[in-house]
Amino acid sequence: MPLGVLGFVEEVSWHTTFPLVPRRAMGIYEFGSVRAQLDVGATGAPEMMHRLGIVGPNRITVCDLYHRIRMGTIKPKESWEGIQTGVFIATDL
Repeated sequence: MPLGVLGFVEEVSWHTTFPLVPRRAMGIYEFGSVRAQLDVGATGAPEMMHRLGIVGPNRITVCDLYHRIRMGTIKPKESWEGIQTGVFIATDL
C-alpha cells in the first residue's frame, strides 16, 4: 500500500481461497480487532476450497489472523460446525 494513503485507510479486507486439506472449522474467527469468515464452496476450480474473508485495521493484523487460521492455532469464536436446530420439516405439521 502506498505510504501516502495510509492515513486515510480505516480498514483492510482480504478475500482468498485455500485447499480443504488440512481442513479448518467453518465459522467466524476473531483475534483482537480482526474478524474473519471461513466457509467451503465452489471457487471455479475443479475442487471445493475453503473461502476466507478477513477484515481488520491494517495489513499486518489481517495477515496475522490468516496465518493463525492456516496453521490451525485458533478456533472459531462462532462455529458453523454444530448440528442445526430449529429446522422446519414438512412432517412437523
